Amino acid sequence: MNLKASQSDEEDPTPEIRPFHPTDTTALDHIFRITADTALRISPDPRTLLYGSYIWCHPYPFLSPSHCFVVALPSSGNAVGYILSTPSTTSFSKHYTSSYLPTLSPSIQQPLPPDTDTAWRPDNLPNALLSKIQHADDWPAQIEREVPGVLERYPAHLHIDVLPEWQGQGWGTRLMEACLRRLKAEGVRGVHLQMVEGNVAARKFYLAVGFRMWAAEGSGMGEWCMVKDL
Repeated sequence: MNLKASQSDEEDPTPEIRPFHPTDTTALDHIFRITADTALRISPDPRTLLYGSYIWCHPYPFLSPSHCFVVALPSSGNAVGYILSTPSTTSFSKHYTSSYLPTLSPSIQQPLPPDTDTAWRPDNLPNALLSKIQHADDWPAQIEREVPGVLERYPAHLHIDVLPEWQGQGWGTRLMEACLRRLKAEGVRGVHLQMVEGNVAARKFYLAVGFRMWAAEGSGMGEWCMVKDL
């Protein structure tokens, strides 16, 4: 997919919000790599962003496509932003292990040796991320240990990213509205998200669209948990 705007897009650049389509996969990967947390982007090991995309990007369209939306340029159809969500974090983690993990390369599925250092440190991100991938069925329990009670009241979760040149124009808000509208229509009572503690701009955005702080997490990753009732 051509990730640059076509001449037609430049002449009529107003994007549209639409459901995810499989042809958006390459664009979603590009958006993730551009907007990922700094720690992932500056890592010299190419596995860091790859493994990160297997956690925070690609599994959502695979496991929960009807809960994923993009901001797309009208003529080329290129996505310049996305919101990826699931109505049930617990079910998502189970299906990740049973359905998504088997689609990844054998080297990723091969369990790490028991003595592998999987601590979350800048110099150890590939191992930490690979361990997270291989233990997806433990994600709900980990969340409950770090932010007790959040999954009962806020079972859904989401990730939202927009390319820098399209930020600040209201597209994040429109993506959020489309996603939350879908979740609420399906009877979901609440949604949570996890964000890097130092991302002041993201925190401001989430507060503006109705999220509130739940708790600071104890994972050692420097994250906050925010929630919203639907």
